[in-house]
Amino acid sequence: MGETEYLQGANRQALLKHLNAAACAYDPKARLTVTGRVRESDYTKIQGRPAHPTRDSIGYACELLEANDPEHRARACDIIRRVLSLQDTNRWSLTYGLWPYYAEEPLGKMFMPDFNWAAFIGKELLYIIIHHDAQLPPDLRSAVRASIRMACECIRRRPLHMGYTNIAAMSSYVTLVAGERLDDPRILAHGRWLFDKWYAYTTRLGSFTEFNSPTYTRVALGDVSRMMADILDPDRREKAMEINRMLWTHLARRFHAPTRQWAGPFSRAYSDLVGPGYVELIQRAFGEAVELLPPGTLGPDIDRWRHPYRGPAELAGYFKPLTEPREEVEVFFRAGDEMPNGLGNRSRRASRISLTGTTYLHPRFALGTVNFLDFWEQHRNLIAHWGTPDKPTYLAMRCVNGNHGFCSAFFAGVQRGGDALAAVVFATDHGNRYIDLDKLRDQTLKTSSLRIEFELGGHLDDARIPDRFDLVRPLVISDRGVSVCLRYLGGTLAGIAPTTSIERRRGRTLLVVHLYRGPQREFHLPSLTEAVCLFGVRFVDAKADGEPVVDAVVEAGDGMRLVRWGDLVLGAPSAPRSVSDLQARIKMSIDRAARE
Repeated sequence: MGETEYLQGANRQALLKHLNAAACAYDPKARLTVTGRVRESDYTKIQGRPAHPTRDSIGYACELLEANDPEHRARACDIIRRVLSLQDTNRWSLTYGLWPYYAEEPLGKMFMPDFNWAAFIGKELLYIIIHHDAQLPPDLRSAVRASIRMACECIRRRPLHMGYTNIAAMSSYVTLVAGERLDDPRILAHGRWLFDKWYAYTTRLGSFTEFNSPTYTRVALGDVSRMMADILDPDRREKAMEINRMLWTHLARRFHAPTRQWAGPFSRAYSDLVGPGYVELIQRAFGEAVELLPPGTLGPDIDRWRHPYRGPAELAGYFKPLTEPREEVEVFFRAGDEMPNGLGNRSRRASRISLTGTTYLHPRFALGTVNFLDFWEQHRNLIAHWGTPDKPTYLAMRCVNGNHGFCSAFFAGVQRGGDALAAVVFATDHGNRYIDLDKLRDQTLKTSSLRIEFELGGHLDDARIPDRFDLVRPLVISDRGVSVCLRYLGGTLAGIAPTTSIERRRGRTLLVVHLYRGPQREFHLPSLTEAVCLFGVRFVDAKADGEPVVDAVVEAGDGMRLVRWGDLVLGAPSAPRSVSDLQARIKMSIDRAARE
C-alpha cells in the first residue's frame, strides 16, 4: 500500500506512554484485550463479568502498529490473527463476514448479532492495510484482505436504511475504500452504489435522521474524516467534504457556549452531559479559529492524526460567546419517507409527519425538544442545560416502565423559545423497551411502575428544588440565575389519579409523576378510553424575566386534549392509537399572531 509516516519525537513518546498504560488491559493468553465488567447491552447475554471484546482488541492492534517496532508489532499481529479467527467464514451463514462482541460468546449465543460490527471492525482492518501493510508478514496480509472481503459481503447483504447515519457512513466508507484498495470490481461497484445512495439521501433531506447525537454524530464525523483522507475517487472525496460541512453545521448550531454543552434534542445519547472531549474535538478541528481552550492545552494528537477532524472555518462563529438568544429549527425526517426500524434497516413504514427539532440557545440556558418521538431510553425528547462549563446542570424528560424507557409511550411537543408544551401519548403497535423488537404482546402493557420522570443532574449544589411535587401547583426550580417552571396540565392512565414523588439518587434528583404504581397489572391499550399526560415547561432568565408562569388552558372533547398557552397550541389524542393514527391526529402549532 506504499510508504507510511510514523510519529516522531515528543509525539512518539506520547504514543509509547499511552501504549504502556493500555498494556494493562491486554490478556496474552487470549491474545485480546479484556474488559473488567461487561455492561448491559441489547445484543449480548454477557453482563457483569470480564470478557474479551473484538472491537476494542482490533483498535488496540492498530495503536500498537503505530509504534512501528518489533515488540509492539508482534503483539499486534497476535491480536489480528485472533480477531480474524472469530469472524464467521461460512458463506452460507446469515452472519457471514460478521464478528461477535466477545470471544466468549459466539454469534449464535448472543441475544442477536450486531451487524454493525462488520463495518466497525472492517474499517480498522482497512486502516491496517492502508497504513501498516508493510509491517505484516505475507500470510497475514492475505488473511486481512480476505477478512475485509467477507466483511464487505456482510455489509452488502444487509437491507440498511440510509437514515442510520453513522452506520450508513461507515458502511459506505468500508465498501468503497475496500473496493479501491483491493482492486476488487464487485466490492467497488457496491461501494460506489452505497456511497451514492447515502449521499443522495442525506443531501436531499438536508439533515440527519440519526440527528444530533453526542455519540454517533461524532462517529459519523470520524468516518467522513477517513473518507476525505482515504477515498481515491476525487468526485466522491469532494462529496464527502460536503457531508463533513453538513455534519459540522449540524453540531455547531447546537453548541451552547455558556455551558459548553451539546444542546438537545438528541436522537441517541448515553449520557445527558458531554465531557471535556467534546470541547477538545472542536478545538482540534478548528485550530486557531476558535478559542475554547488555552494554547498548548491539548498536547499531541496520537489518536486521530492520520484522519483529523476538519471544521469548516465559516462555522467558527458558532463557538464564540453567546450574547443574544438564538433559536434553531430543523427537519430531521420528512413526512412520507420510509422510516428505519429499530435495527437501522429498511422497514416499509412511512411517517405521516416530519420529525422536527427545536433548540433555543439563551445566554443563561439551552432548551431542546423534538415534535414527535417515542421514549426509547437513548432518546432525549426534551432536555435542557444551564450553569457553567465547570458546573453544568441538565433536566431531561423520560417515560419509564419498570427500570427502562417505554417505547409505546410517545412524546409530542411544541416549543417557542424557553416555553414548551409536552404530551405523553400511547401507541398500540410499538415496543416495550425497544422500538419494534419486543412489541407488546396482545397490545397489553404489563407493569408495576409506569412513570414520567423529569431528571435533574450534574451540578445541583446551588439548585433550589422544592421538597414537594404538587400536581395542583406549578413546581419552580431556581439555580444560578435560571428559573424553571414545571406544570402538570392533566391526564391519566386508565383514569387512575397520578401521584408524585421527589427522589434523590447519587447526584440526581427525579421529579416523578407516577401514572401507575402498585402490584403487577395489565392494561390492554386499545381498550383504554384515556391514556395521556400533559405538561408545560418554561425556562427564564430569573434576573431579567422574574418568576416563570405556565398559564395554559386545557380543553377536552372529541377524543382529544387541546392545550393553549400563549402562542403555543398542542392537541393530543386522549386514548391509545396506532403510531400512524397518533401522527394523523396530533396538532402542533405556533400562533405567531398571538405573541404579537
